Amino acid sequence: MRVGDVSIHLEESGEGQPLVLLHGLLGSIEGDWRRFIPLFSREYRVIAVDMRGHGLTDNPEGRLTEALFRDDLIGLLDALHLESALVCGYSLGGFVGLIAGIRYPGRIKALVMHATKMYWDENSIRSMVNRMDPDRILAEDPRFAEALQKLHGKRWRNLLKEAASLMQNKRQKTLSREDLERVSFPVLVSVGDRDDLIPLEEAARFYRSLPKGELLIMPNTKHSIRSLREDIFVPAVLDFFKRAMR
Repeated sequence: MRVGDVSIHLEESGEGQPLVLLHGLLGSIEGDWRRFIPLFSREYRVIAVDMRGHGLTDNPEGRLTEALFRDDLIGLLDALHLESALVCGYSLGGFVGLIAGIRYPGRIKALVMHATKMYWDENSIRSMVNRMDPDRILAEDPRFAEALQKLHGKRWRNLLKEAASLMQNKRQKTLSREDLERVSFPVLVSVGDRDDLIPLEEAARFYRSLPKGELLIMPNTKHSIRSLREDIFVPAVLDFFKRAMR
């Protein structure tokens, strides 16, 4: 689907209220949400999205910014003639849903943010950027390089460079307390109890900063969405959305 300058790949299934699924940085529909789609589509019209530069979606700008992701999401809702939608995002996808709801009031009805890191310091940024060196990945983790090639095709190296630049820009950008106070929609902050990127204290601090925040701690769950148990996560998300829509 054409949205502004980008051709966005999406997959739809199910009926009812629209629920947009957004993957994490370096992820895709296939890599992050495939096993969840049949479960969510029993209750909702699921719209799974490959975000700009990821999966089967192009990136004519040749760069990634949070504002581009945010505006792509709102542009997609416009293209689908949707006044608003529920959003469930993993990692970066959760942040995109949050800033879209802040910038465009009324467009995000309720949001689930799983494994979204909100507080970045120099060490965590540097660690993420170092992990995005394509030559290092090829040398040290060829299986990961192969997985990236499978998900993103020939442009996987470019994606890594664009993602590294996105992370470096985290130094200049942070949401203020006033920004978070403008989050008027319900938000479920979900985190794994074994997430090595997001301490539980960080997740608790963040959810308490939201006017309508809730906290879900997933047992025996690491940062990777591959460790997320659908038999616990999906019912919790469905319950949250049903309560949020009352």
